[in-house]
Amino acid sequence: LGFDASAGYHDYAIEWWNQGTINWFVDGRLVHQENGSRGPLPTRPMRIMTNLWPGIGVDDWLGRFTYPGTPLTARYDWITYTKY
Repeated sequence: LGFDASAGYHDYAIEWWNQGTINWFVDGRLVHQENGSRGPLPTRPMRIMTNLWPGIGVDDWLGRFTYPGTPLTARYDWITYTKY
């Protein structure tokens, strides 16, 4: 992403309105796009799922996770789904 996503609220969006492309946005900026060139795109309906993931096992991608000793929380201001 190029920034610390935990430092504040951000708008995340997935746009999958045609079967040829899936776009991922952060704060209105396109950050990733898949068009099937790296393998088949999903063909089944998606679900919205939220979680808090410390990223264990992907240290070279996220950096090493160290448990701070206090409960971890995630806060969501809002979640919406728009069917096209």
